[in-house]
Amino acid sequence: MNYQTFSMKDGVIFIIDTGPMSLSKNFSCKLKKIFEILRERISYTCLSNGNLEEVCVILINTLNSSKCYEEISSSYTFISMDVINVDMVKKFDTLLKKHDFVDSILQITGGFGNVSLVDLFHKCNKLLNFCKSLKKKSIIFITPNYNHFENLDTESSPILKMAINDLKKNDASINVIIVDENTNNDNLSWNKLGVNVEFCDNLDNLLLILNMKCTRTKCHRNISLYLTENFNIKVDLYNVVDLKENPKGFHIDAVTNKVIKCNQTYKINNDDEVFNTYEDIYDDEMYINSNMILRLDFYGKKLDFTQSEVLGMREILSSGIQILGFRKMEEFNLDYIYSIPIFVSAIEKNFKDKRIFFSLYNSCVNKNVFIVGRYALRANFAPQLAALIPTSNSKEGFFKHKGFYLIKMPFKENIRIVSGINTTVETSLCDETKQFIKENTSNFTPLKYENPMLGKHYRGIEALALDKKITEINEPLHYLS
Repeated sequence: MNYQTFSMKDGVIFIIDTGPMSLSKNFSCKLKKIFEILRERISYTCLSNGNLEEVCVILINTLNSSKCYEEISSSYTFISMDVINVDMVKKFDTLLKKHDFVDSILQITGGFGNVSLVDLFHKCNKLLNFCKSLKKKSIIFITPNYNHFENLDTESSPILKMAINDLKKNDASINVIIVDENTNNDNLSWNKLGVNVEFCDNLDNLLLILNMKCTRTKCHRNISLYLTENFNIKVDLYNVVDLKENPKGFHIDAVTNKVIKCNQTYKINNDDEVFNTYEDIYDDEMYINSNMILRLDFYGKKLDFTQSEVLGMREILSSGIQILGFRKMEEFNLDYIYSIPIFVSAIEKNFKDKRIFFSLYNSCVNKNVFIVGRYALRANFAPQLAALIPTSNSKEGFFKHKGFYLIKMPFKENIRIVSGINTTVETSLCDETKQFIKENTSNFTPLKYENPMLGKHYRGIEALALDKKITEINEPLHYLS
């Protein structure tokens, strides 16, 4: 019997093709760049939410062969499947510091040989699905060989497709990233296998592609954005893929760009609902079942409550984003940011709400204002103050997605005001502080300090013997020498 542990983590397997074509003179520099990008992504994930992702890095040496079912003769697990940690980053650093990078790769992998993609995908299936239930499963195959199997025969093709279908049945996405400047999109052998193919002729875009393939972008759906009962529309919330630079999915103006790049003003909070441990996509209606009866014990009596009645008792305020007002972009204080941004966009299929949403968006862009709102993901969640900052066009071009960045801000009570504090210190206070430090940094002699728990025990015995309360027994005073 197979036992599975239910995990809320994501699982990513990176497969890097280091075959003869990969280690040519033209590609050796690119290969090192690929390792640097992988190292950057793993280190960033380790600092932000490393406990939510498991990673494995496999190096393979492929030959352009149609025999997909041959035994693996040359593959190497560079990083074993595990939760992202600092040791992984150190292993990348050790390899990248080698003087001759290509020779180091050859020494690690043990040379060239044929690699069976069937066995390779079976191995990935075991890593992602054996004894664990990962939330999002991704396989990233990075290769310069855009046509691995030009002569894919009828014997090997069904076996390979069967291995790929086994992965798809277990909700694993297979992504092939071809890093070749002279890629021919027609008649790709990868297309015959039904996998996702991405072309990356510029390695500067590789990190973004990896983030988009590995990150859960949509975090919540059908969230209300409302001003009054008549102005109430539904929107979707998305995680921002890349925080270090302009999110490539959207083009942003200088003010918003400064907000996104100002990483020092906030820290990632793993208790935030974006990093929840429940479903990947949320819907307000999915938890509501008015016909479900709950029997609760209330002071010894059994009372029946419907699900809607329980939700009503727990409700703090209406869920969603309530618009409180508008402020000029110049009034936005970067020091008040204390959460990662979320992207708010309209639902594509809801045309009525979409028109209203873009009317609101265009008004904010034209007037150079942002929205101040009150945000609550659920009716029983504490409300939070949030700023909805619109994206806008610039001279550099246009972006595909229009919407707002939702950035949480503190309420008045959460802001520490330090401007009114008197920083001048009197001489007497300095002397008292020095004396206090001197007394508490004197020589430590363990024999002069009794165990406080043992002393409390003896005081209890003394109180029983004298028929007194323990509070009437004085504690012995200890003096520092």
